[in-house]
Amino acid sequence: ELAEVVDNLISNSVDSLNGNSNGEIEVVLYRKPPKVCIDVIDNGTGIEESKWNLIFESGFSGKGSTGLGLYNSKILLNKYGGRIFVKQSRCNERTILTIELNEVANDQSSSFNH
Repeated sequence: ELAEVVDNLISNSVDSLNGNSNGEIEVVLYRKPPKVCIDVIDNGTGIEESKWNLIFESGFSGKGSTGLGLYNSKILLNKYGGRIFVKQSRCNERTILTIELNEVANDQSSSFNH
């Protein structure tokens, strides 16, 4: 399930590059105790700040799609105590969407399918 969320973010990043030959996408995994975070970073068209929360609503799309990808990602992450949010977005410079999950101790098992 987590892979589906990351795949959706990467797919959205690819779309935002609009065929830009200088387009870049970076995926960064890091710990910020008690959280584990994944940033998906691109230099695509960006997201207007007024839409940072709207993009996670059911049916909202800035590209003519179903508008369910980010919404479903938000619901799935909420189910496991995580969240997804726009950390930063500057049009055609740098956009960062962050997935934040609670760390699981080594002796505990997680029901989240990796």
